Amino acid sequence: MRKSGHEDYTREETNEGPSNRSFGLTVGGILLGLGVLRFLWHGEFGTFTTIMLLAGGPLVLAAFLIPNLLTPLNKAWMALGLLLSKIVSPIVMFLIFCIAFIPTAMVLKIRGYDPMRAKVDPNAKTHWIKREPAGPNPDDMINQF
Repeated sequence: MRKSGHEDYTREETNEGPSNRSFGLTVGGILLGLGVLRFLWHGEFGTFTTIMLLAGGPLVLAAFLIPNLLTPLNKAWMALGLLLSKIVSPIVMFLIFCIAFIPTAMVLKIRGYDPMRAKVDPNAKTHWIKREPAGPNPDDMINQF
């Protein structure tokens, strides 16, 4: 990008993410919690319960004992989150647009409401909007800041 003067539009933002201990305790705790809940509901160690407990237990232990061992998993988890955000965010924004803005625009169009007064009137002498009352006193605008 072209620089002029002192402007610099490059981005050098880095997101370090959570600490390895925080990552291990959070993800491991969630996996252990899911495994325990599944066991309490079904009363047996199924495949899902076993996988959750075998994945969550070592993560929690590593978080307490050797958190540096979790660095590659933490970085991979953050990369997965970044990838998912690039996929999910546009979809969510599109859904918000479809659910909120399109119906609102259709209702306004059906009712003939033009809040921005964008319709062109060929018979109008001016498109200036007259204000009633006329506006603030110009003497009030001397010391704006």
